[in-house]
Amino acid sequence: MMKPINLIWSSAANVERATLAAVVATAITLPFGQAVTGVQLGAIAAGLGNSLSEVEWVANGYNLTFSAFLLIAGALGDRYGRRRVFIAGTLTFLAGSLASAFAPNLTALVLCRLLAGTGAAVQLASAPALLAAVFPEPGPSRARAFGLLGTGFGIGLAIGPLVGGWLVASLGWRAAFAIVVPFALAGLIAALAIPDSRAETAKPFDVVGSVVFALTLLGFMLALALGPERGWTDGMTLGLVAASIFGLVVWTYIERFSSAPMIDLTMFSDHAFLGASVAWWAAAFGFVSLLIYVPVYLDHVRHASAFAAGLALLPMTLPLLAVPSLAPWLVARFGLVRVVGCGVLLIAVGDVVLPLSLLAGLGLVGIGAGAINGLLDNIAMSTIPSDRAGMAAGGFQTMRVAGDAMAIAVAGSLLAALSGNASTADANAFQNLFAILAAITAVGAVIAIWLLRSSTSDANQERTRT
Repeated sequence: MMKPINLIWSSAANVERATLAAVVATAITLPFGQAVTGVQLGAIAAGLGNSLSEVEWVANGYNLTFSAFLLIAGALGDRYGRRRVFIAGTLTFLAGSLASAFAPNLTALVLCRLLAGTGAAVQLASAPALLAAVFPEPGPSRARAFGLLGTGFGIGLAIGPLVGGWLVASLGWRAAFAIVVPFALAGLIAALAIPDSRAETAKPFDVVGSVVFALTLLGFMLALALGPERGWTDGMTLGLVAASIFGLVVWTYIERFSSAPMIDLTMFSDHAFLGASVAWWAAAFGFVSLLIYVPVYLDHVRHASAFAAGLALLPMTLPLLAVPSLAPWLVARFGLVRVVGCGVLLIAVGDVVLPLSLLAGLGLVGIGAGAINGLLDNIAMSTIPSDRAGMAAGGFQTMRVAGDAMAIAVAGSLLAALSGNASTADANAFQNLFAILAAITAVGAVIAIWLLRSSTSDANQERTRT
């Protein structure tokens, strides 16, 4: 077993610093890698000689394995040691990212992104567990540690499109994959100094449920990709849709009767948890999909460079650093349901405004996303009993990442359907795409508001009875 470095990291304070260094490096790297993909797609398509619809799988493949392996990675850390699993995930992410920079064709590149997504899932699942093990007691130190984790995510998301766009414009799309390697190496070196930890009683993990979940998600994403090309009544498209529905039924059955389910489905009977999940899925369509398709829009319609596209995204990404700190004040003044509802609706309004004013549209989307980002996790955890907190946290994160993957895949399918060929999409196609994404986001906001209001009503009735 690999032992931590003891030369200069033996004190508790230095172990804390090493843990923070490893976790913050990871927190910057993962969203950076996701955010940079949008400004790469046009260059990848041109460099490898593929269509935009084909290179979308660079993003889809990463998101697929990211969402599929998130929960099982957390269980592996509890069983085999969080530090050990974190290091394994970092090495996997490093290998996938470095190989992506040298991929000779699109097939190899997508396989590399699948590998990188798997490593990213393991890293993301392990990083908060490492912090919790090194900062076990609630208090200012633990709060600051998790605050730095959130700040790292915001920094990575904010600078990813800008730095990635500059790299694509200056050195080519391969450099944008390679740039994450130094950050990941820094996290890996710091992790070597962290003592390992694991759960006292390791819980079994749901391998079958995780595999069925991944295959179901893959089948549906393939159907979305093939539908615009082959037709929605084509035999293969219909077969994939049918297989996805069957997979969802099988997965639900497995999770319902498993002694150690991937996700406890009874959590979705709680209106607060379900409302938070719906709110994020709605936001994913109006916000996350823009990280991919606004750069494509700028490339196709406005003929902007990759760097200009990255720069243009700053009005959307920078509010993610500032607005979350205002959320507690907003909630105290206006109430939780109003803040979440208005935040998601603001994203929808921003999508509508986008074709008219890029700056105003992206700014509205960024403010709305920043307002709800930290709140939804808190809502999802607030009504779940403490003995199921780990399951609730993992379940909600899986729903978030799966929502991101689904939103990007649906947006790509819509763009292809609206334009006939995503590679030749014009301004009208993108305007219609943004309008449809706004409509989906707005409908999701209304449903989320209803669920969250009903959960508040249920809680008030419960307090009245007691």
